Amino acid sequence: MTIKIYTEAFPEDILEQLKKLFLIGNKDQVTAIYVNTFLGKVKDANILTDEKLITLLAKINNKFEKNVISLKKIKDITYVEKGIFGTITYQLSMKKNFELQLNRKDGEEFFKLSLEAWEKIKQRPIS
Repeated sequence: MTIKIYTEAFPEDILEQLKKLFLIGNKDQVTAIYVNTFLGKVKDANILTDEKLITLLAKINNKFEKNVISLKKIKDITYVEKGIFGTITYQLSMKKNFELQLNRKDGEEFFKLSLEAWEKIKQRPIS
């Protein structure tokens, strides 16, 4: 099992698997991928594009759970370290949050990239 964050030079085999799972398309501008692979197959992934956050969780019997969050809908992003993990909290509304728990080093980097992408989205004019 390999857990790794990619911020540039994304491996082609991982990108192809993410496309086959309909997580990203050719037009998506991928900023970062935090991926868990086992024997070369993607098991879990968190993908940050210029407009959305996509998560993929492997479930029993090779089924997957997918979440897509538009960065435009995020109200705030916070990061807390707990032991060897870092938790990124994306506040979607007063009562709804979405949390990602990553290892500490990669969590901090993914948080910074999320914050940068979110700030860029907030600065765009509304069309």
